[in-house]
Amino acid sequence: MFNRVSNVILEAIAPPLPLKDDFCWHWNKVTTFYVDKDNRTAKNAVEQTSLPNHLHAMVCLLLQEEEQHGEQTDEYSLGPCFEFFFESKVLNKLTTLAQSDVPPGICQQLVASPYEESEVEFLNCIAVRIRDNENLLTCYTREKFPLITALTSLLMSADNDVSTKAGDALLCLLSVCKENEAEIIVNETTFCTKVIERLIELYLSIPKSLTPEEVESSTTATLLSDYNVNISAFSSAARKYLCFFRWFVFCDMVANETNCQLLTDAFLIQFKEQFLRLIASDLCENNIQTATFTTVLISNCLRNVGNLLTANIGEYFCSQGSENIASLLTVLIERCSVLVEGSSLQEADDNRRERHNLCISTMQLFEEILSKPSEKILNDLVIRFVASRGYYSVEANVSELLRSEDFDSLVFAEKSGGASPGSSPTNNFFSPNSHIHRILQFFMRLVPDELKSAENESEPGYESYISEAQKHFNDCVAVCENWSWKKNENCGESGAEVVNTSEDETTSAESQPEADRFDRFYEGDFLSMLFTNLENMVHLPYDVNLQVTSLLSKLALFPERHLNEYLLDPTIPLTKNSRSLFTVLHKVVDELQVKVQGVGNLQLKLRLTRNLLLGNNEDISVKTIDESNSKTLEALIVIEEFCKELAALAFVKYHNSL
Repeated sequence: MFNRVSNVILEAIAPPLPLKDDFCWHWNKVTTFYVDKDNRTAKNAVEQTSLPNHLHAMVCLLLQEEEQHGEQTDEYSLGPCFEFFFESKVLNKLTTLAQSDVPPGICQQLVASPYEESEVEFLNCIAVRIRDNENLLTCYTREKFPLITALTSLLMSADNDVSTKAGDALLCLLSVCKENEAEIIVNETTFCTKVIERLIELYLSIPKSLTPEEVESSTTATLLSDYNVNISAFSSAARKYLCFFRWFVFCDMVANETNCQLLTDAFLIQFKEQFLRLIASDLCENNIQTATFTTVLISNCLRNVGNLLTANIGEYFCSQGSENIASLLTVLIERCSVLVEGSSLQEADDNRRERHNLCISTMQLFEEILSKPSEKILNDLVIRFVASRGYYSVEANVSELLRSEDFDSLVFAEKSGGASPGSSPTNNFFSPNSHIHRILQFFMRLVPDELKSAENESEPGYESYISEAQKHFNDCVAVCENWSWKKNENCGESGAEVVNTSEDETTSAESQPEADRFDRFYEGDFLSMLFTNLENMVHLPYDVNLQVTSLLSKLALFPERHLNEYLLDPTIPLTKNSRSLFTVLHKVVDELQVKVQGVGNLQLKLRLTRNLLLGNNEDISVKTIDESNSKTLEALIVIEEFCKELAALAFVKYHNSL
């Protein structure tokens, strides 16, 4: 009673503040909270602070002013509180402040427990102790491994710091788990399921409108800053992608850090059955924007994870094991050649540009897969087709082979009853009697001197590529160090053996590659796509041609003797209707020779085009190079440099086989 009387007296003596002053006072309280360093570092939940009360009071004041102001003036005028609200950009500032999720729970209405940090610190200490003394692990594996369950729960925390520490603790435990502990994790906990479900949830939250440029730039910035980047600098869509990318990297760490094969296999099975199946459906989308987005996203992820996860994803995409996976590989290969098959002249510019972007991104996906492949991936894409050696003509007489400058000791050994091809070492990329200098001359003289962009013979040749080729070759050998490189079980080593294999009743027709099903050699869908694109490079954009040659260089790096012979030996005699990399290049050069006839100042334009492609365009006039000839000139330069690269690869592989 006394309080009511005193309040009435105070209101009579001192009337209430204007709404604007009251609004400003509450807003100052909000901003002052973030100025205080102790408040910024504290982990108290937002409900334990005064922020909700002040923000609620501000909303009430705006509603009160709108009600009073609407009765007195027209509906289009603003009151003092609303004017201050817009002039001070209150919403923008609140958005910026809330992005850091300080205090915990203010962002996206996620309420973080105030005890999570102390909990994860305690469990992290236990995990480190167990890692240092593995015998302690038996104390925590009773029943359903509660330590893993608790850390999995904290891994899903709204607090990024808590989630990161929980992930580190889980990796510590997984690195020391033996078969018994792994069996408990797989059968008695939801660890694998929760991690994959969270990965799918984050993937589905990424807006499909996110551009490839945003994906690549945000990924690069995050990696360069060692994941300490200011996430508020990116758009909302990019931030959601980075959350997914962080979780994808964690999945890679789980697959690599796990000490038990049982747990690794169980995790990868769920990864394939749930996540990759979703990715595959998006890759097969008819909507070009969705397909391009998914392709770019998965390519960026593959570029930044280890060999194990990359190989599993590549096997899922490239394997011919089931109808769904086979159709996915077919779709991906068709997208790489869509510019050749489509009627691009009648297509709208926007549609053509979208298809071009999809083509480039799909080729980049194959490049990432071939950077860290498994033996199965390479076998499914190319080896199973060339292992039959059906491209090689064995009709020549032995004496003619001996007299020929293109003598091939491998064929001679087969025809003369010598050592079988299977007995030669797998690293014998070139036979001992190979004329490596002749092979180099084939590549270096393929482009006539009058069509080369080099001003004189003193300019760098294939030698400038040797250092880089040696580095990439060493990396490739390290990747396939433990591969068997055995002949395909359904293919013979020689052309004669292919016929016998096809007649063997124990071998089904479905299990044999196309080289056995048809009476001609077939290089496979993947190599066929690359060769066809290479044949049509005069009509394709410059960046597509670069991707095609890059993929062929990747394949030529692998130390497999049939692939090496087929791609890097121009001297081999081919069967009828067969083509090799060299014959395709020869055909392209012949076409280019016809196209450049009548082009004035060809050497000058070639040098200017070369400088333009290298970025040295200070003295180049736009009118100097006719736009109608630009694709032809660019194709010539690509062929010239590609031949140098192939010569360097042949040189490096020959000297590494000695």
